[in-house]
Amino acid sequence: MKFFKNNFCKINKNYTCSSLEDLLELLFVNVGCLTMIQVGANDGVLCDPLRKHILNKKLKGIMLEPQRIVFERLKENHKNSEGLIFENVALGETEGTTSLFKVDESLIIQYADLSGVASFDRNHVLNEIKSNKRRLTFTQNKVAQDYINEETVNVVSYGNLIEKHELKEVDILMIDAEGYDYEAVSMFPYDKLLPKTVIFEYKHLSKSLLIKLQAMLEVRGYLPFFTKNDALFIHVKN
Repeated sequence: MKFFKNNFCKINKNYTCSSLEDLLELLFVNVGCLTMIQVGANDGVLCDPLRKHILNKKLKGIMLEPQRIVFERLKENHKNSEGLIFENVALGETEGTTSLFKVDESLIIQYADLSGVASFDRNHVLNEIKSNKRRLTFTQNKVAQDYINEETVNVVSYGNLIEKHELKEVDILMIDAEGYDYEAVSMFPYDKLLPKTVIFEYKHLSKSLLIKLQAMLEVRGYLPFFTKNDALFIHVKN
């Protein structure tokens, strides 16, 4: 789409990007309503750079959030938003169920950002609790491991999600999968449906996995832009 290429040429030549929000501002200049798949939508408010554009009626589509409590908050926070489909599922290669590890609510009350820490990897959640320990107060005799809860969640594949909702195009694929980002980006069926923009958090990825993702996307015609924690790839050529 022409507006993507025109707006993002400004970054290459004249523009230094400091945040994902800056990139998104360029994305939404002079556009109508775009279609998204958002993997790991959380509550639709916390650390969500897409919220502004949803409220401005620039964005519609599917929002995935596997945590049941957080999913209810997501629906409530977007109860007046139009064109959204909410799915209380995790993303995976095949349909079924799996264990999701998350932070206990007693810590989330102390530091709200921890509500976004939910992962298939228990150690990832443990490390996030430990890295934020200075913000938290543990009950006497409890340690970080005691604040990890396990929840059984439903799993959906991209293919079934696309088929179920009869998606014909995706302008933005946004992923915040807490350590599962490599898989969530790489398993998308690009040969069947090519997102115009792919956004993901790379701070949890090893350098080697980030290089692999970048190479995979560039071969498919994507141009990369990086901020401190996030990567945005825009499709610029066939």
